[in-house]
Formats: sequence, structure tokens, C-alpha cells
Amino acid sequence: EIRRQGEQYWLLPKSVEGFAEGEVAAHPDWAYRIEEDRYRALARHLPELLAR
Repeated sequence: EIRRQGEQYWLLPKSVEGFAEGEVAAHPDWAYRIEEDRYRALARHLPELLAR
């Protein structure tokens, strides 16, 4: 899930299942701030990532 708060974007991973060991270094109960340019790049690939 990606949320916007003010002018900042935050990634809130609900789970990291379905990825190879070490492929995703994220905790499902943490929020990660994303720079706007990274958010735009991620948004282009988000449907593909969510399909995993």
C-alpha cells in the first residue's frame, strides 16, 4: 500500500510473501518514506509488483 501524507509518499508493505529470500528487506509493520521521483518510477511498475 502507498499512502500520501502532505507532500510525502509512504510505502506500507502489508506482507513480503512471494519474494525470494533477501529480495525484499522490509518489515510489514513499518512505513517507508519514498521520494517523489522514486514514487513516480514505482507507480509505473506497481501493477506488475502487486501481481506477484
